Amino acid sequence: MYASEYLPLDALAATLGLPRSYLRRMAREGSIPALNVNGRLRFDEAAVREALARLTRSRKTVKRRVAAGRATSLRRPPRG
Repeated sequence: MYASEYLPLDALAATLGLPRSYLRRMAREGSIPALNVNGRLRFDEAAVREALARLTRSRKTVKRRVAAGRATSLRRPPRG
């Protein structure tokens, strides 16, 4: 994929209807793929959509397990 095919943060946020801060945090945490080009984040829209779908599926699985009494928490473990 060429650099011109990557979307800047603002364009991706508008396309997906998600806040820029959310996408920036997800990229920083490594939850969605991103490139840093000259200090600016760039995203492959298809790869981001796939990563978000994977995250959504895994969170739904955790919620089902909690509801069934097979897991104890939805929260992430503390950092550090």
